[in-house]
Amino acid sequence: MRMLNPDDERFLAGVGTHLPGPRAQRRPGVAMEIVREINWPLWLGFLALMAAALYICRFPNLVTVGVVGFVIVGWIFSLALHEFGHAATAFASGDRSLPTRRYLSGNPLLYLHPYLSIVFPLLFLIIGGIPLPGGAVYLNRGMVRGRWRQAAISLAGPAANVIVGALLLVLVRVGDAFSLLGTAESALAAESAVVFLAALQLVAVVLNLLPIPGLDGGNAIQPFLGERDLRTFYAIQPYAFIILFALIWLVPGVNDFIWSLVYRGLALGGVEPELAYIGQTLFMFWRR
Repeated sequence: MRMLNPDDERFLAGVGTHLPGPRAQRRPGVAMEIVREINWPLWLGFLALMAAALYICRFPNLVTVGVVGFVIVGWIFSLALHEFGHAATAFASGDRSLPTRRYLSGNPLLYLHPYLSIVFPLLFLIIGGIPLPGGAVYLNRGMVRGRWRQAAISLAGPAANVIVGALLLVLVRVGDAFSLLGTAESALAAESAVVFLAALQLVAVVLNLLPIPGLDGGNAIQPFLGERDLRTFYAIQPYAFIILFALIWLVPGVNDFIWSLVYRGLALGGVEPELAYIGQTLFMFWRR
């Protein structure tokens, strides 16, 4: 090992205080860590498929294919973003477990559950055009301290749906965004598909915020419950979707009330609610 001479010692004495020590080498911020984990090619692929579906609407014989494709691909993408919202908030709140980090990719295949992710959401969407973000995300909430942080994790999913719906409405309001599709009929079909997908986001928000154990609204309340109430909560939780299904289809007026709220939301966003009805009609072609 080379010995230091006096000149070396004077040099180190002058710059030693400026050299970064172990504590000075900061890790990247939480937001940057989340951004790095996102599967950007996958997200761009979803957007490309949605754009291609809208483009297909310019062909009269393929309008239904374009609308159905856009809504289904967009709905799956919004499902991924919904669960990404949960995972990103949990990660930022202290859950740095490996499963949660993997969820940050936004890959919907990681959220799949045979019933929660496929059967029930498709059933609701096909029967009544009602979407349920139904991915299964197993977060390590034991690593998250604080009731409000726990509640924020639950509410982050619906918040993602609000953002997606708002962006879709912005797209509708951007000048002649659909004029490139050629005919007025094609432009109307594409525009109505976008508005209908935005409406589905709003419906998902309303349903998920219901204070039912197992849904995001109920899960947001869970951290504030006492021991006795928690026992009741866990007893009801496995039947969340059955309760929701019965509420929508067996209680008169509930479905109409939900859609009336959605139509008001569209109107507040400066979009004609009739476009959502047209989009729903084109999407649910088997009912015509």
